[in-house]
Amino acid sequence: MKTAFDKKKIRRRCDRVTERADVRRILIDLGLPYEERKHGDLWFPCTIPTHKDKDASAHIEASLGHPKHGIWNCFGCETSGDVVELVRQHLNLSFFESLLWAEHRLHTGEVVQRLDNSPRLKPALPPKFKSPETREDWPERYINYLLGRGIPWWQITSHGIGYCDIGRYKGRIIVPVTLGRTLRTWVGRNTKTGQRITSLKHGLPGLFGSQYANIKDGPAIVVEGWTDKLKVERLGFHNCMAVQTNKIHESQMGFLERFEFVILMPDGDDGGVRLVNSVSEYLDRQEFFTATIPWGTDPDSAPDEEVVRALDNIEKWKPVGNEYEIQVVY
Repeated sequence: MKTAFDKKKIRRRCDRVTERADVRRILIDLGLPYEERKHGDLWFPCTIPTHKDKDASAHIEASLGHPKHGIWNCFGCETSGDVVELVRQHLNLSFFESLLWAEHRLHTGEVVQRLDNSPRLKPALPPKFKSPETREDWPERYINYLLGRGIPWWQITSHGIGYCDIGRYKGRIIVPVTLGRTLRTWVGRNTKTGQRITSLKHGLPGLFGSQYANIKDGPAIVVEGWTDKLKVERLGFHNCMAVQTNKIHESQMGFLERFEFVILMPDGDDGGVRLVNSVSEYLDRQEFFTATIPWGTDPDSAPDEEVVRALDNIEKWKPVGNEYEIQVVY
């Protein structure tokens, strides 16, 4: 039984994106100017590299509920595809990156990178927090730090990652952490020293990435750090979330028990052992498995093939039992 690479699940995810995507927002985020010739019929320049014509020769249906919603066609070069293919062609991403990029734009009006402007979300992000919408508006030290860690621009924007260049948290990358759709806290990382800081004064631990989790897409995957979650996501696995520590809290568990079961991918160290042991009090509420990677690594630093090997087959997962049995051996 496959998880991320199950063809039927992938097909369902593509179909859902095609049916529910906010097409206008996608075209804007792709930087594609469009004109609306009739309600829901948007015309824009073709993105195929071999198509030299700059006229608006491609069109896509943007009316939700329309049988052809999310399907585009170019009359100039006679090419067509769905939203995922449009993203792949224009941004030159892999298939999985294109799918994730489009999935992050399913929820009209809920733009993650603008969490700091929403008055209903408490606690707030740092007062000097910035998350520019264009790459050119980012100071080089911050954008280079993220790109140097392998985090592409599409993940930076979709997860609302920003920075503080002045004030108390100057010199830090700031990562908003939600629980579902609600901002719960944030984590910061000093770009020079690597020092980590977490805002937990409100006692509101969250799950980084939980705003994009969907119970229809299979089990939840829980890792420790936010860079671990981004790495697993780039490899094409859905429903991955980071606890930002080595213990699952009650409020996090209340969110996770909505899923059929939970896969823990702990770091290969003593902290990873503590993460697995922390779920012993929840075994009557949820079924847990562990997907282990080599000792001395974490999902962010482990080779891609090790992470994929650990996650892509349910038969390799180790069921979590009582506390004595779940001491992790790598």
